[in-house]
Amino acid sequence: RKTYNQFLFEAGTNKYEGLILKVDRRQRDYEYYDDINYRSYFTRVTYIFNAEKFSLNAARSYSVLQAKSAGSFMVSLSPFFQRFTLKGGFNEYESSDSVFLSEISKKPSSVNLLVNGGYTYNFVFDGGEWSINPGLFMGPAIEKNLYPKEGASLKLIANYQLVLNGGYNGQNFYFHVNASYNSNNYHFMKSKMSIHNRGISLTCGYRMGKLKEKIFGVL
Repeated sequence: RKTYNQFLFEAGTNKYEGLILKVDRRQRDYEYYDDINYRSYFTRVTYIFNAEKFSLNAARSYSVLQAKSAGSFMVSLSPFFQRFTLKGGFNEYESSDSVFLSEISKKPSSVNLLVNGGYTYNFVFDGGEWSINPGLFMGPAIEKNLYPKEGASLKLIANYQLVLNGGYNGQNFYFHVNASYNSNNYHFMKSKMSIHNRGISLTCGYRMGKLKEKIFGVL
């Protein structure tokens, strides 16, 4: 990821090994498939409307200092590709799973275009040394199946994300906690698929001083 003026540029990939199918929500009954892999590749461009007063780097990575409280609307455009693959065979699963596994064995894939928008605000204290940054983002996406082909129809999917960051941004030392929850719902393989990412991280750092030249233009 790289921030430049009012834009944030990101690119990456996600991989999940294993799949969980919900059989009965009330009984919390699930089926587990260890040999099914899911992979996605994405790029994302985000526009920060109030970049003059709000710093995303100060709110998320603490690489700069934001002296006064401010927030901003943000909108992002993200094209991404996703695909399923089946490593093993059909023998270890029950015969009732044959239809589902047959679809997986075709290596189904789709290309998607996600439009996401929302608002985030950075509450700063003591001239920016302490801060709390909540945010809410959501939006629709258009999904097109590449294989197996199911006509020329486009399908709508939904996405929303919650973020909460907070910590200390000192001149020499800094630490911050980043928490996020992201939910995506897809209509894939003639069924509904949900991906939920939740996590929390703690980052502590010491500033080594300003370098005369950046390393590869990044560090």
